[in-house]
Amino acid sequence: MGGRNGPEYSGNEQKDILLKKTESLFLLLEEIWQSNPGHKESCYPIQYYIDWAERKGIEIPWKKWATENGYWPLDKSKNDNQPENPKKIKTLLLMLAGAYKDASIDWNARSIAKKIQGTVDRAGGEIKDLQTIRDVLKEIDTALN
Repeated sequence: MGGRNGPEYSGNEQKDILLKKTESLFLLLEEIWQSNPGHKESCYPIQYYIDWAERKGIEIPWKKWATENGYWPLDKSKNDNQPENPKKIKTLLLMLAGAYKDASIDWNARSIAKKIQGTVDRAGGEIKDLQTIRDVLKEIDTALN
């Protein structure tokens, strides 16, 4: 029988209700996110998602707790591998695509990473990891689409 504040549910029923509410909220957020064609699967920094949610009026329930306990704002030094600004990264990739196209360089060619490494060295920079170059080159096609 129900209590003063509504029906009483068992522990499993409460979990099921919470799970359904969470799933509904997730589906709603996913629909809002995908309604912007600019949101592609990509590596956005955590701050980007939080800013996006707050602009949409979506409360971040754990943010106050994280701030009070010193977990927020994030320590940027722990996120050095994430791009600061996805739009800026895409612009840089498109600029690379344009420069490579004008120079008749195929960024999908097998040996191109080593050649780029040499070019960067001659320009006064240094990229030690060829895999990083390969990973960036793969992102050019994604940026063009």
